[in-house]
Amino acid sequence: MKMRKLNCPNCNGILDMKIYKNTSSIFCPYCGQSFIIYNENEYTVNQNIHTRYTDDAEVIKANNKYKENKRNDIICLIIIALSIGAIIAGILIPGSRGQRELNEGKISGGYYQDLIGEDYRTVKAHFEAAGFTNIELIDLDDAGLAVWKNEKVEMISIGGNTSFNSNDYFDSDTVIVISYH
Repeated sequence: MKMRKLNCPNCNGILDMKIYKNTSSIFCPYCGQSFIIYNENEYTVNQNIHTRYTDDAEVIKANNKYKENKRNDIICLIIIALSIGAIIAGILIPGSRGQRELNEGKISGGYYQDLIGEDYRTVKAHFEAAGFTNIELIDLDDAGLAVWKNEKVEMISIGGNTSFNSNDYFDSDTVIVISYH
């Protein structure tokens, strides 16, 4: 801050005045001249100051929520990977089961729906070619006037099982009963 000596511009008298707040003018005690006082270095600046505070508890909660969501995402990915692995294993294991049973000397009879309605001699030849040895034929003698059903297979039973598919394996000496019209 600079200090200046106050002199009256009219009479060059030294002004020794107390300046009070809210006073905008002074008077020279020697000549009575009136002066307006203003501060040429004073500026009024309007500033809006925003102070932001962070709530540490909220920051910790948000961080914990993020970690929990990340952990849940990892768990979901692991579950999906295990599910895909189980599906792949389920697809591959029946093939290995069939291979194991073939190695043990068991035979697949085929799908029974493919054989129903076929000529009984063809079905018997199918089972003999597969390696089955104990095949019984039962003639139902009920075709009558239905000539189109004559000598057609009505039911096949392998070891008492009338519903089998190509994934089922049986011993070669299992009893096969072919019932035909």
